[in-house]
Amino acid sequence: MQSIFDFIIKPKNKRYNNTKQIGDSELLLNSEISDHRYVSRNGIVLGLPKAEKTNIKIGDEVIVHCNRDDGDDEECNGGEPMYSKSQRIYGYETNDGSFAQFTTVQSRQLLKKPVHLSWEESGCYTLTLATAFRMLFGPPPHALKPGMNVLVWGASGGIGSMAVQICKAVGANAIGIVSDDDKIPFVQNLGAVGVLNRKNYDCFGQLPDVKDQSEYSKFIKNCRVLGKDIWEITGKKDVDIVFEHPGESTFPVSCYLVCLLYTSPSPRDKRQCRMPSSA
Repeated sequence: MQSIFDFIIKPKNKRYNNTKQIGDSELLLNSEISDHRYVSRNGIVLGLPKAEKTNIKIGDEVIVHCNRDDGDDEECNGGEPMYSKSQRIYGYETNDGSFAQFTTVQSRQLLKKPVHLSWEESGCYTLTLATAFRMLFGPPPHALKPGMNVLVWGASGGIGSMAVQICKAVGANAIGIVSDDDKIPFVQNLGAVGVLNRKNYDCFGQLPDVKDQSEYSKFIKNCRVLGKDIWEITGKKDVDIVFEHPGESTFPVSCYLVCLLYTSPSPRDKRQCRMPSSA
């Protein structure tokens, strides 16, 4: 079997018995039964595309990333992928049979499996690490740098654990937030300089109406409790970045805790940092 643009891949272990016919611009995958639980997949290359040069060879073990696009999408080729109109999540927003024995995938979805990693280790980074990297290295000046303090919500989860490790690799200081004390050692071992249990704080949820001075003041006071404990870790410095992904429950307090960066006539950036005191 050979496609014009894409690859043909099979799994290493037990397979389904069904088959899938492919077109000229698609790659065929043969995946393991256990793969149906995941978005990302793995397999062995069976066929190479006719019309595309590649460094991937027949027999290579590969990991499949979940993003697909039409190939000519400028936003996916140096632009802003979130603005793309053609980008789709493979197997969920496409009908390419990601749960079948054979499935079509694009060449840009393939990454060679690192020889020093297991299949499980190789498969986990294609989604969570890519997401965490994108969040931490955004458009300037919103990019992680050595010495920065980074508050990481959900630090023991998929993208949170990746964020902690990225901070460690860059030389930044990750302060992890977890939901249970049992998770603290795990996050510390990943490289966090400090870990806090969110259950010890009461500053979550929607921002109170600023016209309700009683509730708003109570919220700010509770934010300062968390801010004070963060200061204990950072040496009385606000965090430079908040790795924000839970959403509504954490966004207001995230905005309060992060160090404000604003543009001034001076060529240097200036900072306005709040003091988490009770005053």
